Amino acid sequence: MKYRRLHVLIVVLATVAVIGVCLSAALTRLFPTGQPDRSQIRYEEWMNAIADEAKLKEIAIPASHNTGSIDCTLGTTSIPLRWLDCQQDTVYDQLRYGVRLLDLRTGYDPKSDIVYCVHGTGFGIPLEDALRDLKRFDETYPGQFYFVSISVYGVVQGAPAESMRDLIGRYLPAERVFPADTDLTDMTIGAMRATGKTFVLRTDPSWGIENSTYRMHDTWTGAANSGRTDDNTALFLHLEQELRSASDSELLLLSFNRGSGDSLAKELPLDFMLADRAAFLELIDQIESNRQFLSRANFFNFDYTTYDWVQCASVIGLNLAKNLVRPEFRTAFSATIEQRLAESD
Repeated sequence: MKYRRLHVLIVVLATVAVIGVCLSAALTRLFPTGQPDRSQIRYEEWMNAIADEAKLKEIAIPASHNTGSIDCTLGTTSIPLRWLDCQQDTVYDQLRYGVRLLDLRTGYDPKSDIVYCVHGTGFGIPLEDALRDLKRFDETYPGQFYFVSISVYGVVQGAPAESMRDLIGRYLPAERVFPADTDLTDMTIGAMRATGKTFVLRTDPSWGIENSTYRMHDTWTGAANSGRTDDNTALFLHLEQELRSASDSELLLLSFNRGSGDSLAKELPLDFMLADRAAFLELIDQIESNRQFLSRANFFNFDYTTYDWVQCASVIGLNLAKNLVRPEFRTAFSATIEQRLAESD
């Protein structure tokens, strides 16, 4: 009996040892060090690499101007209004490029009972398409935070409040929205993570939706953000001045979108972004080398965020210079930024 028990014990120990060896081999194949590799980061989930102690107002974040103004038409007709297009790709693609602030200006077509993203008299994509893309991206790449502004554009009628509450609530449920009693302006990203919330929401007050609380200064002015494609001096001098004088008590939205102010202009929003490319990259270099500018550079608001990677990737890369990236992610974070920028050359 004694030997039989010993035999059973030996068999059990041998089985455990074999299982351990197999598990170790499997881990080694998956993770060469035998431990989960926590140094990797996908570009699409770049916010996961930001250190917990970083404050929201310190992080460099790409933003999308007139997010849903894509393939605009005259109202619900098929007549194109290309000069009112501010973006060229889906909201999902904009998020994939790194955008985390969405500017959704809405108008309502009572005949079809559809809420559209609008720009002037131009109707872009349905608001529900934009929100559906946001939901899909959030499910695919968890751990991100999204600033979502949904407003009524003044030249078209708004949808009934009840319809808007229902539509927004289906995609941005209240339990995942930062509440009004939490001011995010000075909050760290770690504190935001601890809440389990995802969406920072601003909507039209008439809809009766609880809005998130934060203080933000938008640098856009009619004088600085207008003009000709071949003269961007006023805009970039204005942005430099805004970086010098920016208050530490609010978030900063640096607006790069430009237009001629003429609805029949030959110059399209994309023309301005392409014309300003070199000046934008010079400003990025200036921000990296100026401690004051670097500390205040926060949200960067663009038209045509996806014409290539240069705008979004350059902004996200500033977080390395700001020393806001977790040490274990710095190498991988830098590599994924460099890869995107190389695709823009």
